[in-house]
Amino acid sequence: MPIPSTIKTKTSVIIKYDNKFSLSMICEQCGADVPFLKPVYIEKAKLMVCPKCAKFSSASASETKSTPMDVVQERLEKRAKRMSEKDVFESIDILDPDYGKIIREARVKKNISVEDLAKDIGIKRNILSKIEAQHLKPEEDLIKKLEKKLNIKLKIKQEYSVSVKKSEEKGGLLTLGDFVKIKKR
Repeated sequence: MPIPSTIKTKTSVIIKYDNKFSLSMICEQCGADVPFLKPVYIEKAKLMVCPKCAKFSSASASETKSTPMDVVQERLEKRAKRMSEKDVFESIDILDPDYGKIIREARVKKNISVEDLAKDIGIKRNILSKIEAQHLKPEEDLIKKLEKKLNIKLKIKQEYSVSVKKSEEKGGLLTLGDFVKIKKR
């Protein structure tokens, strides 16, 4: 009686029996012996799977047209965007120097007591009193709550002008103070 010989590959088994070959395909997902396999991506991994397991894929390997050059191009575009120059002073808002007066006037205009406003925005009365007296600067979340509740603006755009002049003291070298001058309202 002849003994069958087998050759195993990653996804198939070739069986030789009586000088006849038979091909057995093994699904990488479930291990089933199937007549054919389909290349698909499952959770970003390319697998050779049976038709039953193919339903778990996000897209078949032939449908995704991601080539190494596409990936390189995509990464280069992201890098160029990340490395592009940004104006860091473009979107800087600062707290209005008269924030206490603005808050007090808006509160009085709406006829709201200090206690009621403090309760509505979730802080203690003495904290609100210190903010109105400008002894305490409110944090960002508190500024937003006050602006919303009183329908006011506490933040102002900071204006910057850029001028370049050489510093006499540093031997003609530019310093940051020489380069940027902040204009206050």
